[in-house]
Order: sequence, then structure tokens, then C-alpha cells
Amino acid sequence: MNFAVASKGPAQFAQPSPVSEAEVTAGGRLDVLLPAYETVPEEFRRERDPFTPLVHQWFFRGLNPEALHARHGINADAAWRHLRAIMASWDPGIARPQHVHKIVGVAYLMSLWFDPPQARRA
Repeated sequence: MNFAVASKGPAQFAQPSPVSEAEVTAGGRLDVLLPAYETVPEEFRRERDPFTPLVHQWFFRGLNPEALHARHGINADAAWRHLRAIMASWDPGIARPQHVHKIVGVAYLMSLWFDPPQARRA
């Protein structure tokens, strides 16, 4: 499969990108917000990670942002805005990513910005 959408690799996703309210509502530019499919680690592409089930839940039933805790140095609101802009996007200006690309890309970004779901801080 060729999912060459984004030009950014994992190093550029150390922090969430700022997104406008319009991007949160109607979707943002996937070439900026979504990692290229081939840069997403294999365990995410095979959906063998703790975050992909949460993304599926979010897509089908919604997800409470309180379910996850932001990693040290990550602005949780900025991270959720970035992720919501991806989930809402259907960017016709680029090759449309397949649904699986968006799911695994969001799961991967969640893993960079949030503690694993079972981890709870004291």
C-alpha cells in the first residue's frame, strides 16, 4: 500500500502542531498533521498497541479526553486539538489517506503525547 501523504516524519511530531478552530471543526491539512504511513512503527500499523483500540472507540462512540494523561512537557489541549483536526479531516487537496492510515497515525501520535492507557500517575 502506498500512503505517501505526509512529508513529516516522527521527529517533527515531538510536540503537537498549533491548529485553528476551523481545523479542529472541519479538519486540518493532513500533509502537516499526519505522519507518513511508512514512518508509523509496525506495531501501530498492525494495531498491536494500547492506543489503537482507543482511537477506534473515539471514532465509533466518542472518547473522553480525561481518559488519557499528557506526557511531561506536552500541552494536552494542543495535543487533542491536533488529533481532532486529523480525525475531522477529509483534505481534498492531497491524496486522501485510507481510514486505516488516519487511525494508526492518530494512535501513534497519542503514544508520543500521552501516557499509555493503563498507566496512571499518582
